[in-house]
Amino acid sequence: MRTQTIRIDAAEAALDLPMEAPRGAALLAHQFAASGADRRIAGALAARGLATLRLDLSAPPTGGGADPAALVARAAQEMAARGLAPGLIAGHGLGGTAAAAAAHRIGSARALALINAFHDGAAVMGPGAPAGLDGPSVDQALRALRRPLLILHAPRDATAAIDNATALFLAARHPKSFLSLDDADHVLSDPRHADDAAEMIAAWAGRRLPPPPARPDEPPAAEGPVLVAEAAPDRFAQHVFAAPDAAFMADEPPSLGGGGRGATPYQLVAAGLGACTSMTIRMYARRKGWPLTHVEVELRHDRIHAGDCADCPEGAGKLDRFRRRIALHGPLDAAQRARLMEIADRCPVHRTLTGRIAIETEQAPPPADEG
Repeated sequence: MRTQTIRIDAAEAALDLPMEAPRGAALLAHQFAASGADRRIAGALAARGLATLRLDLSAPPTGGGADPAALVARAAQEMAARGLAPGLIAGHGLGGTAAAAAAHRIGSARALALINAFHDGAAVMGPGAPAGLDGPSVDQALRALRRPLLILHAPRDATAAIDNATALFLAARHPKSFLSLDDADHVLSDPRHADDAAEMIAAWAGRRLPPPPARPDEPPAAEGPVLVAEAAPDRFAQHVFAAPDAAFMADEPPSLGGGGRGATPYQLVAAGLGACTSMTIRMYARRKGWPLTHVEVELRHDRIHAGDCADCPEGAGKLDRFRRRIALHGPLDAAQRARLMEIADRCPVHRTLTGRIAIETEQAPPPADEG
């Protein structure tokens, strides 16, 4: 992810860009201030290919009719002028109120997500607040939205009480969803809560935005690339994308300094071997017409001394070992079961792991703005 700073009227905003050409764009108006939750949310979106503009309303313009909702709309116009018209509009705190009031006026908007948002922004801003951020005006805007809405709110938020979420939810038309942020505070100061919100928004929005465009310079392949991107630089958690609708987390356990938020790298390797084993067995049994009803493959990884392995060359030191246990269900005879166990060793991933592997690594060129 690379970041550019741009000005929206008198406000400063950060535009986070994915490393490759964006598949879409998002606009996040927020009051996270120094909690850093905006960077985590933008990182999760950028990892999914969404360029994300972070518009900080922690010190919103006041007096003289200054209107945060109008600022959100102008930010969307600035993004559109850069070829990044936002499909996802998101907001936190007063930024959520402004996003709710402005989203129906943003033609490119396809979904709206609100995080610990206020229902009545005028009550928050006090005297001099612009008309249009009061509760009735926000209700009217949400009724006119006619786009999917996701509301995330912490029940114990002492700044924006949970009643705000209730009012916003009741005002909106379907489709609408509510997710609890459990014991998070208003600005998601605990990185775990910020990561949870980021994951929920990114997963929810990903199904409501256009899929990544086909790259004309690449021929169609049997399987696409796997993208891995950091969830946050201060931890080990990684976003993994194997397909537009196949996103998950990888992490290390807490004992190794991780957060335990996903499978470890070796568990992912084991998962690939297990999935390939099961698929290969199923394909063979289907072709033979054998009564195989279900396959389960359990895998464990460890490292052993080569001396403990009868088939290992002498002097090999330690080696990685995957122990695979296969359960074959159905009225199979002994010969069929024995043959399927032989077929398990023919799975392509098994052959890859036990054969010679070449890994070619190249460095992606730095973005033009990073020199």
